[in-house]
Amino acid sequence: MAGGEEIESTGPNMWEVASHHEIPDTQWEYQIRKHGGKDGNGDPAYKGLAYVPVSLTMPVSGERDCVDFVWKKK
Repeated sequence: MAGGEEIESTGPNMWEVASHHEIPDTQWEYQIRKHGGKDGNGDPAYKGLAYVPVSLTMPVSGERDCVDFVWKKK
């Protein structure tokens, strides 16, 4: 935005609408990182980041069945 003005959101956000989803076994990158590392208890990405569901479909409205998963700082 010009002038550094921030727009306040009035609807649901992209994290909240996807939050009810659990990580499926088919998410291979998550599974590899979870069981990776020297001791088998996770690599640095798994230990330092959260793998969370997000709705990348716009506009964001209501709970979504179609979500993506991304790595996000804990």
